Amino acid sequence: MKNYCILVPSLIPTGPVKGAIALANAIADKRSVKLVSLKKASNWRPLIDERVEIICLRDNSCNWNSIYRNYSQILNGLGSRENVVSLSMCFSADFLNLFCKKHAEIFSSVRGNLPLNYKFEYGCRGLPLAFLHLLILRWFDHVSVMTKAMSKQVSLFLKKRPLIIGNFIDEYHIEKFRYIYLKSKTFRFIFVGTLTKRKQPLLLIETIKSLYLKGYNIQLDILGNGPLYGKINTLITKEHLHQIIKLHGEVDCPYSLLGQADAFVLPSMSEGISRAALEALHLGIPCILRNVDGNQEFITSGVNGELFTNNQNLLNVMKKLIENPLRTSNSLLPIGFRQIEESGKILRHLEVNL
Repeated sequence: MKNYCILVPSLIPTGPVKGAIALANAIADKRSVKLVSLKKASNWRPLIDERVEIICLRDNSCNWNSIYRNYSQILNGLGSRENVVSLSMCFSADFLNLFCKKHAEIFSSVRGNLPLNYKFEYGCRGLPLAFLHLLILRWFDHVSVMTKAMSKQVSLFLKKRPLIIGNFIDEYHIEKFRYIYLKSKTFRFIFVGTLTKRKQPLLLIETIKSLYLKGYNIQLDILGNGPLYGKINTLITKEHLHQIIKLHGEVDCPYSLLGQADAFVLPSMSEGISRAALEALHLGIPCILRNVDGNQEFITSGVNGELFTNNQNLLNVMKKLIENPLRTSNSLLPIGFRQIEESGKILRHLEVNL
């Protein structure tokens, strides 16, 4: 059996970090697991299995040489390269992991459409950074992606096709927020995510306004923070939308509000596979997503949500879900995006005797 280190930039609650925690929790009863962050850890212990050891690499010197030295010592202490797996998520973690090949089998889990994501986040400078990130993957022993669409993109830079491991969530820790669904007169939409141009929250607000003016009894809860927070708050005030749109900001535990929603909406231009969408589906909440990346691989129209192809079409699919609700008390997660099955694929891929 192998020992596993899961390497992340920090334990700030981003999608990749939640993915790392979900993986660590899923295999903690089967393998020795360390969750390792480059930066100082947050107080995530309640969400992490007690059998998972949490390590922060950054010491007072705060330089890459000391971080690499600390991590290589951890890997060496676990045994020979054949017995140790170092799995990383995100650029900085992948960059460090690249230099650890003599200490462990190195594994990168690619979490999204890197060219589009980096372009939205860094502008024109993001494209060469995405190219560099994709290029270094050639030197990894193992690379996984979340969808077939991502596999086609990443394969252009690899010597072989990557492993497809569907994104998954830590199902156990949000199970208590599964409510018995009772239909109400007000149809509640919810948005959960960073308030950026890539996520398109302004489009959602304009669409909600249009539905309201058409006479629909609706409400939108917006959970998250980001560069567009001030602009969104101003727009809600200017258009007198406080009655139907609630801007909550960053919420420590979004699941109480999520569990009460009738539909989750994320008009993002690029997403990989949204963890917030998977959390909504697990709680029985259908999702409305843009038909980009691999969203068509886990959303089936009329079953667990709707996809839209352009901004103008968003209103129609939201209207369709109001008139034909898909909300249920049961999980809507499809096969290929469940925690036990997908984490098991990683172990089977790395340990041929399983």
